[in-house]
Amino acid sequence: MDCLIRDISATGARLIFPGKVSLPSVVDLYIPHKDQTLKAEVHWHHGDEVGIAFPNSSARASRSADAELADRMQRLEAEVADLKKALKRLKADVGGRGEEAA
Repeated sequence: MDCLIRDISATGARLIFPGKVSLPSVVDLYIPHKDQTLKAEVHWHHGDEVGIAFPNSSARASRSADAELADRMQRLEAEVADLKKALKRLKADVGGRGEEAA
């Protein structure tokens, strides 16, 4: 059944239907532009709006955030190493006067 997906996040979404609907407690939400289907639990109904939650979404979001943080740390550590090498080259080029300037 067609609906408008609003306020979607990693934990759930608000769905708006053309009229009042009756849904089972668990639904499959198909998102066409992502070609993705998510299993969701219906948490509330209010007229033509329905609130859904994605099971285990907090654990999934936490793992995703952890992976993003690990990637960011790895990139920053590589950048620090590159900066240290550049600083060492500059000090060598200046002949030791780089320490006075720093």
